[in-house]
Amino acid sequence: MLSQYAFEEGNLNSAENFLSYAVSNFPEFADLHFMMGRIKFEKKEYSDSVNFYIRGYELDPLNFFKWTEVLLSLSYAGKNDLFKRVWAEMNIMASRIYFWNGGEIQVADQKIIINPVSKIIEML
Repeated sequence: MLSQYAFEEGNLNSAENFLSYAVSNFPEFADLHFMMGRIKFEKKEYSDSVNFYIRGYELDPLNFFKWTEVLLSLSYAGKNDLFKRVWAEMNIMASRIYFWNGGEIQVADQKIIINPVSKIIEML
């Protein structure tokens, strides 16, 4: 993807331009919103970053690989109430999903634990 290449080369404006076209043509594709959120975050446009990250999260809430980025964006933008709501949602979802070896998301002194698949076997 051209936007990814431009981003990796450090050309955030070009990455944003390429991605804007993609987002407008494929608005239901969560990864595009996550990528635009990352570009906006790197440009220190934190409020805009939140808008894209939250849209990506709404489209694909179980993509826990992006949860840390979503939470950091909310934190940097000072969206404390929204941070608390999303954190609570993520904790509920994490209690219901399983990943091969499990996982952990930590922001400050708080953690979200993703259960390992072995927990399913223990429940049987």
